[in-house]
Amino acid sequence: MLMKQVERHEDGYKYATFNGGSRICIAKYLTYLEMKSVASVILFHYDLSHVSDHQVTSKLSFTMLMKNDLKVNLNRSDLSDFDVIN
Repeated sequence: MLMKQVERHEDGYKYATFNGGSRICIAKYLTYLEMKSVASVILFHYDLSHVSDHQVTSKLSFTMLMKNDLKVNLNRSDLSDFDVIN
């Protein structure tokens, strides 16, 4: 199954941690790469599901925070269909 990947332009001022305008963080793209790498490993090895009755809201601050954390259930994925070296 092929999935169509769509790249969309993000507003430069959306994430305050990377600043905006002419003075942006020099490690912005490395940070994005690291976040995607960690997320892909977690999503490959675990099945994530949202905790029911948990409200997810953001909190405006210098760095991005969540008011009530992000609660998820983690269950180890069944990797028997893959030829993976552990």
